[in-house]
Amino acid sequence: MQPAHPHCLCHWEEVFDGVLDGMRQRDQVQKGGDEFLRKIDPANRRRLLGIEGDIAWLHGRDWRQYLRQWKGHEDPRPRLTKDDFKLQRLADNYLDPQQARGIKEKLLSYSLNSNHPVGKHKAIVFEKELGYTESNWEKLEKEILSGLTKFPAVYAGQTPVSNNPKYVVSMKVQGVNGATSTILTVWEQTASGEIRMVTAYVDK
Repeated sequence: MQPAHPHCLCHWEEVFDGVLDGMRQRDQVQKGGDEFLRKIDPANRRRLLGIEGDIAWLHGRDWRQYLRQWKGHEDPRPRLTKDDFKLQRLADNYLDPQQARGIKEKLLSYSLNSNHPVGKHKAIVFEKELGYTESNWEKLEKEILSGLTKFPAVYAGQTPVSNNPKYVVSMKVQGVNGATSTILTVWEQTASGEIRMVTAYVDK
């Protein structure tokens, strides 16, 4: 019988012909995977699903659409590559805020855009937890730039199209409502050394 959760390490058991006659295997792959993903640490879950996949799964999407290298049980290739386990960091562990680009564009078009088909979920949480909306994006930008100097960047592989280095910075930011929450920011580093924000969302 096939494993029922992602990145399965369960032992196989020998079954003889005829033993399972009349028995039907339950289709519990998605359910089993959901249970497994709920139990593991969010950082490890993001290694399996990727940043965007993790967000989509948290909003009810099927994890099988995002699990790295997942091709179903008929093609059980390794789920992760050796690069996924590297703990590479920048030389000084921090991104240079003076090299930061695209924060305004990403906040207004995506993370704080309540009309975006995907980003609207992030916008709702930003407003609920920290009071940030499209009308006060400058204050959130200031918090993000300040956070780059206080919180280390962790290497997270390469971007899928350009193959540029990708970094994740988890930072504490203060909202306009006085509350403090952790947000995740993702950055792509270009050949020129600039860092462009890929996404930002409250880490719930």
